[in-house]
Amino acid sequence: MVFFYIILLAVVLCGLRFNRYNQDYISVQQTNAIKGVFIWLVFMGHIMPYIVDVAPFELAVDRAAVSVVVTLKQLVVVPFMFYSGYGVMNSIKHKGAGYVGSIPKRRVMATMLNFGVAVSFFVLLNLILNISMSLEKVLLSFVCMASVGNSNWYIFVICICYLSSYLSYKLFGYGKRYLMANLTLMILFALVISQFKGSWWYDTCLAYSAGSVYCYYKESVERVVNRNYLIYVTLAASALVVSYIVMLNATIAQSLLFMNVCSVCFSLFIVVLSMRLQLKSRLLEWSGKNLFPLYIYQRIPMLLFSVLCGGCLVGELKYVYVIVCAVISIALAHLYKYIAIKL
Repeated sequence: MVFFYIILLAVVLCGLRFNRYNQDYISVQQTNAIKGVFIWLVFMGHIMPYIVDVAPFELAVDRAAVSVVVTLKQLVVVPFMFYSGYGVMNSIKHKGAGYVGSIPKRRVMATMLNFGVAVSFFVLLNLILNISMSLEKVLLSFVCMASVGNSNWYIFVICICYLSSYLSYKLFGYGKRYLMANLTLMILFALVISQFKGSWWYDTCLAYSAGSVYCYYKESVERVVNRNYLIYVTLAASALVVSYIVMLNATIAQSLLFMNVCSVCFSLFIVVLSMRLQLKSRLLEWSGKNLFPLYIYQRIPMLLFSVLCGGCLVGELKYVYVIVCAVISIALAHLYKYIAIKL
């Protein structure tokens, strides 16, 4: 699978531009391009288990590709969390109460309704493929508490993040008290959900709060970093490496704290790096813009072709399997606009 990473790396390198200062480092276009890189890393993380469970990789370079997925862990979703927190905070800053009032409807309800449509397609696919599902599992899948082959945890967590922003603003308005309330609510969420779900449900959620904090202090941070850029990019990289090593050696109980710390450090490293490196790529920008359908619907071809014809495509033509799944995922993301529910 190393060829996929080579292609992705080539796309990134072709789109990179060095600037003395990238004024658009946190613009919509730039953040979409960065998210586009990571949604394809998520794609590889999702497709690997389908392949490894049927036919483990024989080539050392392909096993190395698997190790990339293992090494990155949950960090691949951190940019989604961070930029969402930044985007919501920035909208609150410029649009105020009107925007906040629309969060339950346009952010949370719209996301859950479109997620429900996607779950319906997975249920239908399971019925066609004769994959057994209990009624309880199907019903719980519509509220992200179970899965019928679809991704679920991220949708639940991001909706909680949106609601935390809504409640924080309603309680304290825009300002430092909002930031404290948002951080407190996210910590409480992590503590509660950790009693019922796996670590991936809560170990990156503080990156959302970090995005809000960064938005609030953005101008101050920019002034400080730009005075001694090399020092701060080195500090950001060092903090990431140290936090990652600590996280790897943490117990399951400690992972709640250390993985979130690592997530925040990773977010800041990407932000500081993007102040000098600009990423321009139509493919990656499109991927980031269409994050939701790419994330949710990519498992449909993965599931379909892992079962079809006894899974022969996965077992005998695993490279073709990856390409087919990628192409169909792009097609489904393109078609999504025709079924998307907008409120």
